[in-house]
Amino acid sequence: MSHVEVIAQSGARLLIRVDADHARILDSRHARLYPQQRIESLLARGHWTPFTGDLAQVSQTLATATEVAGNAAVPGLLTPAA
Repeated sequence: MSHVEVIAQSGARLLIRVDADHARILDSRHARLYPQQRIESLLARGHWTPFTGDLAQVSQTLATATEVAGNAAVPGLLTPAA
């Protein structure tokens, strides 16, 4: 990812824009990157606030983050579909 845009944060979870309609959650505490979803869907779940962190640190974390595969839920935020 050449340019990182963090849309919002919820604790250690960062909402990273992928394109105009999609984003991914980066769990910066555990360096896990969750599959992309629609931004509106992610914002509707959880308590998000404006990002106030360091973009350089986010870029470093993204470079070493583990991809979480499939429909994995973000612990404490998203629940899998039934």
